[in-house]
Amino acid sequence: MCANTSNNILKNIIDNLQLFQKDNKIILSSIKERFYKCYEYLILNYKKKKEIKQIFSYNIDMIDGNKSLYFYKLYEDPYINEISKYDSNLNITSLIFLNYLLDYHCYLIAYNNNEFNTINNQNFDFYHIEWTPPRPIPTKDIYKDELLNKNPNELLELFCNNINVRFYRFIEVLLLKLYTTLKIFNITLDEIKEKMFEKKHYQVNDDKNSLYNFMYCTWKQRLTELIIKKYNFDYPNNIISDDQIKKYHITFINTAILDSINYCDNDYFENNFGMFNYLFNVKTEDTKINNKKHYSNCILSTLFEIYFLLRIYEDRKNVGIMIQCPDKHNHRYWIITQREINNPISHYTAVWNRLIYDKTDGTIKYEKKYFRNELTYKYSDMFMMSYDSSGSSSSTGATGSSSSSSSTGATGATGATNSTSTNDSDNMNKILQIFLYPIIDYRIEFIKHNIKDSTSSDKITELHNIVDYIKMLIETKSIKPKKTQPPKKLNVKSK
Repeated sequence: MCANTSNNILKNIIDNLQLFQKDNKIILSSIKERFYKCYEYLILNYKKKKEIKQIFSYNIDMIDGNKSLYFYKLYEDPYINEISKYDSNLNITSLIFLNYLLDYHCYLIAYNNNEFNTINNQNFDFYHIEWTPPRPIPTKDIYKDELLNKNPNELLELFCNNINVRFYRFIEVLLLKLYTTLKIFNITLDEIKEKMFEKKHYQVNDDKNSLYNFMYCTWKQRLTELIIKKYNFDYPNNIISDDQIKKYHITFINTAILDSINYCDNDYFENNFGMFNYLFNVKTEDTKINNKKHYSNCILSTLFEIYFLLRIYEDRKNVGIMIQCPDKHNHRYWIITQREINNPISHYTAVWNRLIYDKTDGTIKYEKKYFRNELTYKYSDMFMMSYDSSGSSSSTGATGSSSSSSSTGATGATGATNSTSTNDSDNMNKILQIFLYPIIDYRIEFIKHNIKDSTSSDKITELHNIVDYIKMLIETKSIKPKKTQPPKKLNVKSK
């Protein structure tokens, strides 16, 4: 995750979570208060409007000892006015942590410190929920053995490491895709890295993964400028102006991004609605091996796709979610989700409104890409992660490729067929609900089917209380962006 952003969030979460553990056991009486404090903090951060100000830091060894200090530099970006003024790293990182913590919280409520099935011990009668018509033999709810001896903060560390590794793997693939795409312009891999990441940092730091946390927010503009300088390209006849030429090259970069995201998908498992289960829950058929797999369904795959796009500074008004349903019949288990969003839902896909070059008519335009392109669904609703777009758009009877197109020079409008203007904060709130409520719906059904003692109704009531608390936090006024000053430079001499 973005280094500074995730470190600030982590500190707050750890301060709260460590208060309900003792000798690696969960103190159940403290769960509610601790998690609620985390939800409040994260939802407020999710709703913040934070303007982009890139500040890079370097470790500098002191002459008189082993201490290190950070040297800060405010990067003055010549292309800054060509991109969105808002930084989405705080918003998407808060959403990822929210999803994980809510999933963990619901897991604790369901199991209540009871023993659970692991890969090496499957003796307990806890079974997955069958969303589709039941299988002949129910499958057990099984977790990885590493969950047995980890305290909450150790589990959180595993989660953070996994998300970082996934992002670093995505960047590695993206670098190779970019090199493959751009080598016809005589662009080397080192030149691509230099344009994407802060140069001084990767000269002094041997950790390539750490390098990926220091990405220029205008890396696409910087890379495009390099292409134009290095290669005398024969452009199509209608690509004339400097602005058209830049956008023409960005279409190649966008293709590399799309291919990289598609390459980095997970194994599918319909029951993993949250990041905690993604990390620790396993398929029954995969328990005979030393399982290192992680599983996600269309909900988590959508969340990862949005995460990747926003981490590499795609304009948030061009990134969104399509929720779909084959018809307007409600999903039989997603009761809370459908009620609060006021839509039938059975399928999720990320949406990216990206620049493409259309060879058929020779124009550069915006076209929506659906990562799981199942647009034969009769009902769909779209929500863009934007402060200033028109909000959601609905369509019925959608077939084929639905695109929002504008001619060269477009500013990235996100409207679609039958679009209806909504309040922007409502749009962001819908996205928050879309990724949180299915976790609670799943656990309620899990408890109904698996917990047969007198605690079942109390557990379900507690889950409904979480919904009410999240709704209350969502309805609070979002925090306005604060004008921040860069940290002062430290006048430190290196060895």
